[in-house]
Amino acid sequence: MSSPDPRSRWRWACYLLGGAAAAYGLVFLVVDLLGTALLGCAAFVLAGVALHDLVLAPLAALVGLGIGRRLPGRLRPAVTVGLLVAAMTTAVAWPFVLGLGQNPDNPSALPLDYGRGLVVILVMVALATAAACLRTALSRRRRRGATE
Repeated sequence: MSSPDPRSRWRWACYLLGGAAAAYGLVFLVVDLLGTALLGCAAFVLAGVALHDLVLAPLAALVGLGIGRRLPGRLRPAVTVGLLVAAMTTAVAWPFVLGLGQNPDNPSALPLDYGRGLVVILVMVALATAAACLRTALSRRRRRGATE
């Protein structure tokens, strides 16, 4: 009888750690917020789920469909990863760009130009995506030249 795959052990260890973290968070939420802000947290979570299911998932599916039809197969992974990184970075940075949480009484809250920072990061992601696409195209050209 052969021994189980070590990757399977790691996978199950990660499942257990993730499940324990989720259980800890759920217990904290129920115990600490019970009766105070539990309804607000529930509304926030439900709104997030609705936003994801009704807006973000269909938009991602449409973008993926567009990528699948317009790009060669070898470039799809790099472009897909670049778009995902850009989308997630924008989602995290957007409240800061809008200045949500800014307090005129506290000038040290949100002191930076977050819009400029987001643009710089998105340009870097675009350059990295272009470099990955170029590398893929050049490696394919080299392999094709070596076989001829």
